[in-house]
Amino acid sequence: MAGKVLRSKKGILLLLLLSVFIGSCNTAKSDDALEQEVASFVKTLQMPTEDPWLAAVQPTLLPSNTASPSPILLLNNQTNSAPTEMVFIPTDEPTAIPVPPTEVLSAPIDTSNSPTETPLPFYRPVIVDPNPSGADWKSLPIIPKSITETAKDIYRYGVSKMGRRPNYFSKIGDCQSYPNVFMGEYDYVSGSYELSDDDLYLEDAINYFQESFGALSFAVANGLSAASLLTTIWSDPSYCESGESALLCELRINKPSIVFVNLGTNWVSTADVSLYEDYLDEIVYTIIQYGTLPILSSKADNVEGNNQINEITAAIAKKYGVPFFNFWAAAQSLENHGLDPDRSDIYLSVDAWKVRSYWGLKMLYTVGHSLELF
Repeated sequence: MAGKVLRSKKGILLLLLLSVFIGSCNTAKSDDALEQEVASFVKTLQMPTEDPWLAAVQPTLLPSNTASPSPILLLNNQTNSAPTEMVFIPTDEPTAIPVPPTEVLSAPIDTSNSPTETPLPFYRPVIVDPNPSGADWKSLPIIPKSITETAKDIYRYGVSKMGRRPNYFSKIGDCQSYPNVFMGEYDYVSGSYELSDDDLYLEDAINYFQESFGALSFAVANGLSAASLLTTIWSDPSYCESGESALLCELRINKPSIVFVNLGTNWVSTADVSLYEDYLDEIVYTIIQYGTLPILSSKADNVEGNNQINEITAAIAKKYGVPFFNFWAAAQSLENHGLDPDRSDIYLSVDAWKVRSYWGLKMLYTVGHSLELF
């Protein structure tokens, strides 16, 4: 096809993209189990540890003579209570939502024979805007024209000082972040995609980040929420270390230089949204400490009411000077704003999957081009 790029090898992912699976984005984990995990996590934040990876969430590890913003710790000053379960369970069980592929598209890195890792100096997150406002989030572009100098510094430090993989990105989120739903179609082996004449330049990003598109993340799971990401409930015991959260497991094993943070759909509508702000701030702070550049995504749904989560997400992106991927804006032109009416207007439609992947690729290109990677 003249003037266009068409990839279609083994067609596995294309079938997955067009298929609808029986299942649920929610999890069978009990409320009590999650509350116990969160309470346990808070305790570990208050106790010293010699584990260099778990220590990433402890600000005391930073050099004492260097000024640095203190992270917002999970449930700070709430030592006598645990939060409300953060996994959203809709009244009507969804009948068609994505599930993990039965065939692993790209196996995680095998670390069984890896040498013991030497602790590396954490990146000290910089607060670019101490009083950020996300009130203008609806008017923000789908993707920025470029990234900030702070964002560039995070990436470069992580690659040069912390062993982050320069051409590898990860994803954090629920079932809507599995490769068969988000960006997996750009995998050369198992995917299928077509670029128009105007989009041929995006092949640079596809080539550079090729290892990432079909890979599974240790921080993606059915029902994953901002709260559960910080506990061990969703950690894969076959790969993750004892007491290691899904977030830290992914950062340690796959060593991404960039990570898409796709959270907020599994939020309890009756919960205090200020807790979400605390959780997301802690997540972003930790990701940056590891020298990984987070890309914060807005969502198409409004399970919390008043779109407060998207506003919070935009504000935290401004606070740390990291990219904001305004997928909500891209979804507005789609039928039912990209939401599936048969699934309580919570989960994305198949058309929305494709649009989200396309703009996610453009976001990657913007980051890579700004960093002069290609």
